[in-house]
Amino acid sequence: MSRATILVVDDNEVVLEVTRARLEDADFFVSVVTSPLKINPAIREFKPDLILLDVYMPVLSGRRTAEILKQYNISKGIPVLLFSGADALELEEIARDLELEGFVKKSPLNVGLVESVEKALGLDSLQDS
Repeated sequence: MSRATILVVDDNEVVLEVTRARLEDADFFVSVVTSPLKINPAIREFKPDLILLDVYMPVLSGRRTAEILKQYNISKGIPVLLFSGADALELEEIARDLELEGFVKKSPLNVGLVESVEKALGLDSLQDS
């Protein structure tokens, strides 16, 4: 099976690089963008299998970005995981309201990141077989 491609969208470049390193260590191909306004070109170029989306960004929030992604053919079928340091209850509510695949809490060591990505991609059930 080929490596899954993850598009990480976050306005914090340090978070992007730490997240990229963690996902690449887990053998994912990772593309990053610093603004929701750069998502469509990145989708066209990299054809991601999953989008990891920060919730609080300037210009366009992650919530609004996720709403838009669900409307357009280019991104309609791509799973979206929210990625934020916000309260888990808030993230759960946003993910449920928008029918997203879930959320991952940001943490210094990215605890649970790889597992959440694998679960959203359906890779966890393949490894258990």
